[in-house]
Amino acid sequence: MGIQADAIVSGAGEGLARLVVLMGPEPGRRYTMGGSGCVVGRAEDCDVQLDDSKISRRHIRIRASNGRWLAEDLRSRNGTLVNGEALEAARELKVGDRLQLSAETVLLFTRQDPLEDLLVHRQQMEVIGHLAAGIAHDFNNLLNVVEASTTQLRKLDPATPLGDPMVAECHADIRAAGRRAAELTTRLLAIAGRRAKPDEASEPAVIDLSALTSDILHVVRRTFGATIEVEAHVTSGLSVSGDRSALHQVLMNLCLNARDAMPDGGTLRVRATHDPEKERVVVWISDTGVGMDERTRARVFEPFFTTKPREPGSGLGLATVFEVVSRHGGSVEVESSPGAGSTFVVSLPAVSSAPPSARPSIDRRASTWDGRVAPRDVARVLVVDDQELVRRSLGRLIAAYGHDVTLAADGLEAVEQYQAASPPPDLVLMDLDMPRLSGEEALVQILAFDPSARIVLISGFNDESHRRHLIRQGAIDLLGKPVDANDILECIRTALVTPAEPR
Repeated sequence: MGIQADAIVSGAGEGLARLVVLMGPEPGRRYTMGGSGCVVGRAEDCDVQLDDSKISRRHIRIRASNGRWLAEDLRSRNGTLVNGEALEAARELKVGDRLQLSAETVLLFTRQDPLEDLLVHRQQMEVIGHLAAGIAHDFNNLLNVVEASTTQLRKLDPATPLGDPMVAECHADIRAAGRRAAELTTRLLAIAGRRAKPDEASEPAVIDLSALTSDILHVVRRTFGATIEVEAHVTSGLSVSGDRSALHQVLMNLCLNARDAMPDGGTLRVRATHDPEKERVVVWISDTGVGMDERTRARVFEPFFTTKPREPGSGLGLATVFEVVSRHGGSVEVESSPGAGSTFVVSLPAVSSAPPSARPSIDRRASTWDGRVAPRDVARVLVVDDQELVRRSLGRLIAAYGHDVTLAADGLEAVEQYQAASPPPDLVLMDLDMPRLSGEEALVQILAFDPSARIVLISGFNDESHRRHLIRQGAIDLLGKPVDANDILECIRTALVTPAEPR
């Protein structure tokens, strides 16, 4: 059975059909069926896999038969409705039929139209271009933090100790900017369809909104320039539930909007507090800028509406704010008048703060160490990446913890070095996307040479399904870029205490 999701099928025949998600996970997503049909359900081997706990693992089959499309319920636990009628036997589907698999999931059966695909593809590319430009705008602000902090460090006396407050502050800013940049990249990859959306990849977390707001204010003060005065009052202990990177984008977009409304300078005021009567966390972001008239204020949350000069990325910031806040069960309102500035009010459901949980252990192959062999302290690590800066920085980090490091520029060089090494490396830390020989291809060749090799792959495009595939291929794990140092050290520790054992 063949299935193509969100894809253009050029030269498709008249017999190709499509399922469109009307309600449920990823509304609007389209699945174009191959000539034999598809199976729909929650299981990984289903052609159309839907993330809805109320549908069965293998819920319904749609198959071609003598020029017709037949739907057949696979003894699902809650049954299937076609246009409101229970599907009790194989039934022919007509264009426009609606298949209800649960209270939350409804699919539309229709024909695949290549011209419609082309139009949608062009629209998606246009939107991605605008969104990418908008995210690049935020990214440049973070690069400004890195540039300003590194410049400050270069100006310090060479004898300045690492524990100096200024060194510590610059170091913290660079790390924070790096984390925010990684979050922005994740969101851009989600838009491009290269990995799961952040909101779908993990359960909502309890977020310290006070700390998040303070982090943003710290960046704002360092990057907005001397003409913008920042006043802030943030109550401590404010907690909400949701996606931290999305809420960071909300508050940063509102601060950027306030800055742009004050081209000649002014005052940015940020206030965050708890409303005990409504059990809400409320954030006010105000500016003393040009303000808006009633007509502009009424349209301010519309996608692509902007009063700024038309540039790539303009007109999406406030639409994104509205969408993200709504998705978090909150509301956003604006008060403004010409010449009197603007105030945006974000209200989110408050939750009880919870102590931070311990960092979850990496779900990799369990150690088989039986305790009879004392683990060594120094590991032999082969670091493989085609980007010299990445390769060198990872190697330097691992060496700083006392391990022996060898570097390789691509998969082919990694295979050659591994085969020539005696003794072999305890761990191979290898990029997935490389020229000449990819990380996955090198994984297969190294394991063919040494089935007990321990290999961890890293990638900027990691998703859970690909991770599981690579582990089945023999990898220990797939880590996402930027790689957390604690994850690398945990991989090394596991390699040192786990005896070589063929997989």
